[in-house]
Amino acid sequence: NEKPLMREVRIWPFVYSYTTYRFNKTISTFPSILPIYDEGLERNYGPLLNLVEYYTSQDYKFLKILWGLYRFEKYRSRSVQEFAFLVRKIKDESIDTNYIEFLEGLLGLGKIEGKPVVKLFFINFISSQ
Repeated sequence: NEKPLMREVRIWPFVYSYTTYRFNKTISTFPSILPIYDEGLERNYGPLLNLVEYYTSQDYKFLKILWGLYRFEKYRSRSVQEFAFLVRKIKDESIDTNYIEFLEGLLGLGKIEGKPVVKLFFINFISSQ
């Protein structure tokens, strides 16, 4: 009754998924254009060919769609969602953070660590309570 060390699923040219049970880590990509797995080819050409990448490891999850045009990242209670450089939303319930910013900080609104924040032209204006 030994647990397998890893699981690899390849449905060429659609999906490639790799799971290691020892480290509880999963990596999935779509589409999987390269017919064989080679670390060098994957490192150099994978980012150009993969439309969707998904990575998970214990408390951490990461999803990239359309070469990172949309990105979702979650670590424990903190989550970050981005749509290119246009919009970013950060939420962390453990430290009372719920914040959204536009154009990489040109304009931002929300709460950071329980304090209301307004960001205008990349400068934080924090109101004290």
